Order: sequence, then C-alpha cells, then structure tokens
Amino acid sequence: LNQAFFSKLEDEYTASCAADGWDEIRQASEASRERRHVLLRQQERIPLSSDYYTVQLPEGADSRELRCSSEASEVTLAEPSFAPAPRPRRNLDELRRVEAETRRAVEEEFSRQRG
Repeated sequence: LNQAFFSKLEDEYTASCAADGWDEIRQASEASRERRHVLLRQQERIPLSSDYYTVQLPEGADSRELRCSSEASEVTLAEPSFAPAPRPRRNLDELRRVEAETRRAVEEEFSRQRG
C-alpha cells in the first residue's frame, strides 16, 4: 500500500519533469559537467616538454632522509595566536548626537500627547 503510493508520487514527479522541460535541463547540465571534467583532466596532464620527465635523482637519493630547513620548522612549530584582533577605534560623536536628538523628539511627542 505504501509502496504503491510512493510509486505513484514518483511517476507523477517524472511526468511533471518531462512536461516542464526539467529533464532536458538536468541532462544538459550533466553533459556540461562531464565535458568540464574531461577538459580539467586534459589540463591536469603534465606537458611532455616539462622537466618532470627529464629530472634524474643522484645516486643514493632514494635512501636519503629528507628534512625541512630550520627556518621552515620554526614557522611550523610556532604556536598559533587565537587572540582576537584589537577592534578599531571609532568616533561615536555622531551616534551620540543622533541618540540625543531622538530622545528629545520622543520626549516632545510624549509631552504633546499628554498635554
């Protein structure tokens, strides 16, 4: 019973998508996405003229231990600072002026309504 209900909903949705052109939009989008992936894969290839294919490691390089430089390790080991940045100073004179003017206007309106 439940499966029949959901199957009917699925069929109605499929028919609606076919009728309003949504299926064509999804198919075109999928095709476009696939073309982009192919282009990206082509761009990611290393050009044959690159030094990548001509670099030769010296004898014994495969058994050497690689370490980073002391400057790089100092930067890496430095403790990150999580202190918030100091807030910039702001001139609040204009805000205070507007607030005082607003309070005066509200007080005048209250007194006018009372009197």
